[in-house]
Amino acid sequence: MRVRALLSLLVIALLVACGGGKKKKETPATPVEAPVSVGDFIKIFPIVKAPFTFGDSVLSKKTPDSLKLSRRSVQQLISDSLYSSYFGDDPSLHLYAVGRISDKTKGNYLLVKSVSDQRRGGYLFYFDKHQKLLGTLPLVSVPSGEHTLSYGKLDAKLNISVTTQSIKAGGFKVIQENAYAFMDDGTLALMMTNTNDESPGKKVYNPIDTLPHHYKWAGDYIEEPNNIVSLRDGPNAKEYRFFIHFTSDDGSCKGDVKGVAEISGENKIRFTERVGTCGIEFKFSDNRVTLREVGGCGAYRGMNCFFDGTYTRKKLPQRKKKK
Repeated sequence: MRVRALLSLLVIALLVACGGGKKKKETPATPVEAPVSVGDFIKIFPIVKAPFTFGDSVLSKKTPDSLKLSRRSVQQLISDSLYSSYFGDDPSLHLYAVGRISDKTKGNYLLVKSVSDQRRGGYLFYFDKHQKLLGTLPLVSVPSGEHTLSYGKLDAKLNISVTTQSIKAGGFKVIQENAYAFMDDGTLALMMTNTNDESPGKKVYNPIDTLPHHYKWAGDYIEEPNNIVSLRDGPNAKEYRFFIHFTSDDGSCKGDVKGVAEISGENKIRFTERVGTCGIEFKFSDNRVTLREVGGCGAYRGMNCFFDGTYTRKKLPQRKKKK
């Protein structure tokens, strides 16, 4: 009996030491997401066609879970500071692949939607044809529970614009459109700002202001503080870059256009739109330039005003010479 009791105690001790014969359940390790390649990341996005408008309708529409993006994969592509400024550290954040607009020569424009408890947003990620990320741009951002008329747009030529609307005292709607373009090095730059806000003292943004002005007629020509014809050196000696902004009829009609004009005669240059009907003639005399619209430029101005009138040359400040 004593031997049997000793054997029983030995078996019990062995079972306790081995966990009662049952395998101890291990706590699963937190999975680590493998780095995603740029090519695989781009393929997640469904193809969409331009023109494409990214606004409230896209933000409010439910996106399939199959298009949900890993936050880690997005963090791998952009800097920590940029990720933080766009998305913060909100644990409720979800990112989705809205669409991809592809161009054989330019690359891929990826549209990303963010949804969290605090905010919804839309973003543009641009990859060149070598799959290098060259630029990002917030297109629309809406605090939860609020409505906005802000939206971002890529037109048929892949020009990018962001439009926002705000309400001033008296219910006046102020609409501002910022136009962006990619430079030769692929970086994204603000090219033009259009707004119906003609508040006193508000300075017109001149997108070609810092370009060289060595050619004969290069300079700024003013009619009123906010009516300007700006000319800068062109790609060659026979061309001028120009920017025109004007308002008329107490601000009810306005126009903005930017392009390249060619010398067309003695003291004359002319802009002819390559794809479209717009044409403008510039005639110079006694430090003045007279504009005459010679083609339909309705896409760049109001219905009841035209690119015409005489502007007086303004002396440009001398640039400091480098020592």
